[in-house]
Amino acid sequence: MHSASGRKLDYGALVNAAAKLPVPENVALKEPAQFKLIGTPHRRLDSAGKVNGTAKFGIDTRLPGMKFAVLAQSPTFGGKLASVDEVKAKRYQA
Repeated sequence: MHSASGRKLDYGALVNAAAKLPVPENVALKEPAQFKLIGTPHRRLDSAGKVNGTAKFGIDTRLPGMKFAVLAQSPTFGGKLASVDEVKAKRYQA
C-alpha cells in the first residue's frame, strides 16, 4: 500500500515481479530487543468457539441436496467381501 497516493496491490499482483528479484545473500536480522510480537503473549480469538462448539469448520458445512459417502472396509487386514445385500445398501440413498 502506498500511503501518499492511496494505491494498493494484492500480494498476488506482485508475485511475478518478486520472482525476478535476486535472492539476497546476507540478510540483516533484528536484534531480539527489537521484536514486537515474538515472545509476547497473545490472546487466541478462536479458542472460545472451539471449546464451546460454536466454531464452524469445512466438515460442518451442509448444503441443500448435499450427498455423503462412506468407505466401507473389512475390519480385518486383508479381508475379502463375502456378500452384499444391495437392497439394504440402496435403502440409504437420498
